[in-house]
Amino acid sequence: MSIFKKSMAMLLALCMTSGIVPIASSASEPAVDEPIFEAVEMNASDDEAVQPQAEAAIGMDHFFLPSFINTSPEDFIKVFHLDCGRKYFTVAQIKELIDAISAVGYSHMELAIGNDGLRLLLDDMSVAANGTTYASDTVKAGIQSGNETYSHSGEWTEAEMDEIIAYAKTKGIEIIPLVNTPGHMDSILAAMKECGIDGYYAGSSRTVDLEDAAAVDFTQALVMKYAEYFDEQGCAYFNLGADEYANDYHTNDSTGMGFGYLVSNNKYGKFVAYINELVEDICVLGMTPIAFNDGIYYNKTETQGTFDTRLVVAAWTGGWGGIKPASTTFLADKGHEILNTNERWYYVLGRKQASNSTYCYESALSNAKNESITTVTDRTGADSIGAMQCVWCDNPSVNYETYKSNVMTLISTLAASNPTYFTGPNVVEPEDATVEVETESGLTITVTAPGLTAVDITASEPVVTEKKVSKTYSITLNGGDYTGAAEVKIPY
Repeated sequence: MSIFKKSMAMLLALCMTSGIVPIASSASEPAVDEPIFEAVEMNASDDEAVQPQAEAAIGMDHFFLPSFINTSPEDFIKVFHLDCGRKYFTVAQIKELIDAISAVGYSHMELAIGNDGLRLLLDDMSVAANGTTYASDTVKAGIQSGNETYSHSGEWTEAEMDEIIAYAKTKGIEIIPLVNTPGHMDSILAAMKECGIDGYYAGSSRTVDLEDAAAVDFTQALVMKYAEYFDEQGCAYFNLGADEYANDYHTNDSTGMGFGYLVSNNKYGKFVAYINELVEDICVLGMTPIAFNDGIYYNKTETQGTFDTRLVVAAWTGGWGGIKPASTTFLADKGHEILNTNERWYYVLGRKQASNSTYCYESALSNAKNESITTVTDRTGADSIGAMQCVWCDNPSVNYETYKSNVMTLISTLAASNPTYFTGPNVVEPEDATVEVETESGLTITVTAPGLTAVDITASEPVVTEKKVSKTYSITLNGGDYTGAAEVKIPY
């Protein structure tokens, strides 16, 4: 039996068993099997100069390293990352992936909408920077041109992203946007050039020059435009990327590539300041900023600036060749929370061991089975707030549908191998909804119930006695399928 409240003083009782609700009112109606890598470059395309070599296998055969995690399983976030910046995915494909991760208990999906390419066009893409406002159509044209030049066309509209976020919420999945800067921003640089700003760093095709004030102002303004949109949509995290600065230009990993160059030439402070400015702006919105680990305190460099500790560090690599990221324990000691983005789970869409063992399917599958989500990439035993499994699209021309089954298997395998943390499927309680219905006599009846979508009301003829006029209302909720509790307000 459920209690129904009316707007003034009338209290009615209602038993909701069949979806047809009779209401009697006495009120008158008013008139490792595969190689384990010490570290490998995450975002290099197959045709780029830098292709780190896999190390020999080190005997990871069906066992987990010990867990040092302190975050409780219920608070531990489980993120699936999709590189949808390099490669365009349809809304239907995204929804299908949301279904898959929800079914096994992931909590978040990171959409790398900005990673080399840029795949979201808001209704208003105007950018206010450098004391002027760059026109929306000009910015859009530049982004679309950049996507076409990088790989292929294809962008989501704001309405489509609204749809994705709303759908994810119904599946218990929160969206984390990623807009990568100051590197991996080919299409942003194309938009900038369309607006009359040539902000390219040296010979890099995807990195902004941090010493070009106009270029930096434009880039940060565009990033914040996206951040403000996702904040309005209720997203709690925003990934700034910040990895592999100018690695397509500084290709010598023995000297540390882009970050090594910045540090050795006393220019690293510009990078620190750039990230800190965005961290502050993101935090002002109430969101939590994230960045990949390879550039944060590179080689434990502290003399050229310190990072805002509100930045969550997505730790994906322990280094390769001469690349020397700070360890996860060093980063934690500096006050940063760690998101375990272990590269051993990485899969580059379409990549097979026979052609390229770096982040191939076979290696990713073996490590999804054998590498606990509580084991950080450099195996220091650092605590983490969660784990992130990544699918990258270094070769955007690969047909997703051809390799979709690989992606789905990796999702289910990582979850099945960590049952303490993946307790899916996600159960989402529907939010309360209110529907108002006006009767033929002009009376407005209000019904509130979880997941309410439709209300149908029919009224009997008034029954008149010496002292009162009564009427019976039959209320059908959601076409007769609703059998839970509801609140009904009938004015008198």
